[in-house]
Amino acid sequence: ESVATIDSLMLNTLNTQSSGFNVDGVEPPQDAEAHSADYAWADGGFFAAAGIQILQGRAFDDRDRRAIGDREGGNLEDRADASERASVAIVSQAFVDRFFPDRLPIGQPIHRPGESDVEIVGVAADAMVRLLGEDPRPFVYLDSDQIDTVNTTLLARTHGDGKALAARVLARARALEPEIMVIESRTVADHLGTQLLPSRALAVSFAVFGVLALMLAAIGLYGVVSFAVAARSREIGIRMSLGATGTSVINLLMRGAGALVVGGGAVGILLALVVTRVAGNLLFRVDTQDPLVFLAVPATLLVVAAVATVLPALRALGVSPSSTLRSS
Repeated sequence: ESVATIDSLMLNTLNTQSSGFNVDGVEPPQDAEAHSADYAWADGGFFAAAGIQILQGRAFDDRDRRAIGDREGGNLEDRADASERASVAIVSQAFVDRFFPDRLPIGQPIHRPGESDVEIVGVAADAMVRLLGEDPRPFVYLDSDQIDTVNTTLLARTHGDGKALAARVLARARALEPEIMVIESRTVADHLGTQLLPSRALAVSFAVFGVLALMLAAIGLYGVVSFAVAARSREIGIRMSLGATGTSVINLLMRGAGALVVGGGAVGILLALVVTRVAGNLLFRVDTQDPLVFLAVPATLLVVAAVATVLPALRALGVSPSSTLRSS
């Protein structure tokens, strides 16, 4: 669907780059000569390929091209006017929120210590730069068509099989340039694998411990409720001798066990709501207050309590009232 290049793709823990930037009207930190922001060199097609929306202004295009060498058989004399064009940049919304909260960023200069200034021509939606789930951070995209980059990442968007397409793109690239050096070829899902590995390991650990906790709670609840019902065998015998039916006795015991589970479940849900606020910082795009979980766990314990009530109650009902009273 679209293809683009960028020198350092985001969410790569082994390759992050930042540089000093200043803008008019915003003083740098006291202990530094410039503000720091992450940046990358990208071409005009990157935003469509990466699915990053341009919120203001425009993406890079041919009007920003600078004469940087004899790339396609042309010469610098033919493109002398292009070499005079200003360097341009596209900034993230977080950059605008921090440095231009009350003024339009388009057309404003960004000063780079030791480098030429760049002019803001567009504002892009925030993207995750270093970590999944991070707060939006200022980011600056510089036009890669205005420099000669040594290393670059080719990004291709497709609806089909990404791995199959990657092999075809690699074959085509080598056909165009046999001496091209390809360090790696992978899908975005594979690219995110390193970032997701700790989260996935944590999720599996939470799932295992959650299941174990539910099993322990169920076993403990079954033991407590069944013991409480068995301890009422004499009461059951008296009620049966006075004409109570088995259904009424079971309903009575169920109400008692249900009150126990409902009371404990209410306390547990309140504690879980508090704990999930803390756990939310460890999760990415996961609802820490999923209604399904908060309904499924108490429902499971209610079923356990019902079974723990009915089984000993049925055993008690199977014994004659006189035998129960004599054994008590």
